Amino acid sequence: MVEKSLRDFLSSISPYLKVWGGVRVSGVAINLDGTWFNLAIRLTFVENEPQKKEIQSPEPNFLYYTVEFPVSAVQELTRQFVLDGKFELQTGDKDPNALTPIFLKRERQNSNNALPDPVQWSTPMIREAGLPGDTSGRKRTSISLDGHGQYVHEVLNYEMARKIEARLRNSDPPYDGLSGLFAHILPGVSYSGRSNTLLEIVAELPFELRTGERDSALVESPARTSDGSLVLRCFYGPGTGLPPSLAALQREDAETLSDGRLRWMHRPAWPEGAEKARIVLFFEQEQVQTLEVDCWPSAGNLRQLIDTYFDPSQEKLKSVLSDRGVMNQQEFEWAVTRLLNLLGLPAIWYGKGAAEARPDISGYVEGGPALLVECTLEKPLLKFSGLAERMKQLQAHLGAETDVLALVVTRSDTVDSEKQQAQEHGLALVGQTELREMLKMIDDGAGTKESLAYLEDLRTNVNIDLGASLNTRWVRPW
Repeated sequence: MVEKSLRDFLSSISPYLKVWGGVRVSGVAINLDGTWFNLAIRLTFVENEPQKKEIQSPEPNFLYYTVEFPVSAVQELTRQFVLDGKFELQTGDKDPNALTPIFLKRERQNSNNALPDPVQWSTPMIREAGLPGDTSGRKRTSISLDGHGQYVHEVLNYEMARKIEARLRNSDPPYDGLSGLFAHILPGVSYSGRSNTLLEIVAELPFELRTGERDSALVESPARTSDGSLVLRCFYGPGTGLPPSLAALQREDAETLSDGRLRWMHRPAWPEGAEKARIVLFFEQEQVQTLEVDCWPSAGNLRQLIDTYFDPSQEKLKSVLSDRGVMNQQEFEWAVTRLLNLLGLPAIWYGKGAAEARPDISGYVEGGPALLVECTLEKPLLKFSGLAERMKQLQAHLGAETDVLALVVTRSDTVDSEKQQAQEHGLALVGQTELREMLKMIDDGAGTKESLAYLEDLRTNVNIDLGASLNTRWVRPW
């Protein structure tokens, strides 16, 4: 049975051996009557060439270790674990044959002198990241074998544990007892409350598929990834009948990260009628991971794509709109103009090259209102009467062609009394809270209809329900 588990595991990981650089074994062992026994051990795969070897023994009957091997050693190491029930730790710096066996289970012969039970191992378990309904937060798919060891107290009694924890806190480097040590050499494994020893072989596949900007996907892989070995297949919904798409990832199209890994950004083809896509990542015909993304409204999507080319993640825009420590009126006006355009409201900055005493920004929405915008870093009350007069002038200039929607936009926080006064002047007041909401609307894919509805609600209601406003649309008031 264990032989089959080992064969199946090695067969499952064989396609990925070419992208790993090494194998790492980390663990903790206890010496009982001259023999070393396992308290916790984990074999994992790493992308870099083997370079780490750390063996520490702050107490004569206790040691912990992290040792790396070339990936070619995986068969020998897994055979030791699964078939021989031990790990042979090289403890000599100069003599490669100076090996210390660490037994994975402490066995006692029973009264009938029957052979002791060997370590039992599970069948290979594939934990795929990105499956619908998965709440684990898993970022990478893994293939693992779990061993069934024994109770912790069979190899580590209370007095010995107490002595070891004191040594660890006073050692160099120091750790906060066994819990602190486990957190360092066995990330994700807790010592506190553990009743059984740990036996694990984990092959975490070195690929990641996650959501990118808007309706795109990001793929990351090791530097060893060859051209065309990674393929993305996109399946579209709702319903059936929409043609899937395929993309083979090429190294020349990838971004090289600081650690040498490769990253691709892929946007699905989004055929007509598609609202969702299930993206499936394959490595040499092996399914690695899945991801589901929603389609964004096309116009807003393109505006966002263009904008993030100039300001990735739009951090500069958000900073100018929210950082009240930077007192630059003109930059604030530019940022408001950009914000309106990103929301599907065509706007032009008139800060220069315009007649005297005109508002900062104006524009026109096809089939909708003309926009008139006055910007101020603070004290929005001072702008109300002047903008109200300019709104009447522009309305007279336009006649009955369309309505005028006038806004005062400020970087300061506003209060209900200011909003009330703005409404009495026929204006909408946009303060810091509203600016944050408008930025969120961009992230949520809002377009012209939703943006106009939101601003119109600001003009007529002191407190608005954003969800309700996005289900309406702007209409002429006559």
